[in-house]
Amino acid sequence: MTSRLVRIIPGFALTLLLAVAAPAALAAAVQSGTWAKTGSMTTPRQGQMATLLASGRVLVVNGGSAGAELYNPATGKWTATGSPAAPASGYTTTLLPNGQVLLAGGDQDGTPATATSSAELYNPATGTWADDGAASPSAERDFTAVLLNNGQVLISGGLTGTYPAKVHVQADATLFDPATGTVTSTGSMSIPRAFHTLTVLRNGQVLATGGETQNNKGEFSVTAGAELYTP
Repeated sequence: MTSRLVRIIPGFALTLLLAVAAPAALAAAVQSGTWAKTGSMTTPRQGQMATLLASGRVLVVNGGSAGAELYNPATGKWTATGSPAAPASGYTTTLLPNGQVLLAGGDQDGTPATATSSAELYNPATGTWADDGAASPSAERDFTAVLLNNGQVLISGGLTGTYPAKVHVQADATLFDPATGTVTSTGSMSIPRAFHTLTVLRNGQVLATGGETQNNKGEFSVTAGAELYTP
């Protein structure tokens, strides 16, 4: 009798477990592919940059409004954090292997806007920004940055000059080394690009696609061209 009861109980427990789990699984299926509200940012923003930190929080920087804030997925709430020194738009933010965030280039405040070659590092442990001691060879905005497999950051293209007048699209590229805090030039793209994308491929090469380009007459156009960068 005892051995039979032992055999029955596991089967009953499994049935009970499935009965309890079924509604939850069904609810998850119904909710799939839908959106739900979460906490609002402390400040309205557009053109901001968002970076997923190693902690799981999201760092959102500037975007038409000064300052930076952090989103906590566990609570759905936003909290203010340290503000970068100058850029307001047109910059990039890149998560580095050491957990810090590199903010590079962008526009300084003012009209007309002037691109900057400055760069800052955000430390999530302290919530503060610091000058990384390095600068791009030229002041640029609306370029693209991507973290390479070797830990360096590739920065390519962008706009230089005073915006909106006297703006030029660039083809140059630079490498930022977090280990040394230095910026060095590397091979330029075949054509000038701004607002383009950079994607690190599985073989370590980087695919640059599209963007805005400029001919030798200063005329702007959108390109369908693509090219590969080999680190």
